[in-house]
Amino acid sequence: MLLARRTQDPSNWLIGGGLFLAVGVLLNRFGPPVDGFWSALLAGVSGAFIGASIVLNIRGLVLRRRRSG
Repeated sequence: MLLARRTQDPSNWLIGGGLFLAVGVLLNRFGPPVDGFWSALLAGVSGAFIGASIVLNIRGLVLRRRRSG
């Protein structure tokens, strides 16, 4: 029940989106220098975090717009 209420709050979605964006950028920028498969894996994980941040931020904005009118 508590989780259902928290998912309706737009600020929680926007905070989560910001955190995922920060993790994605930090992984991409400060990840260990590796070659080959591990480099591609690191880029994929970083991209997944950035993509998830976009989804979370859009969800937060949609909820905020619904709530305001």
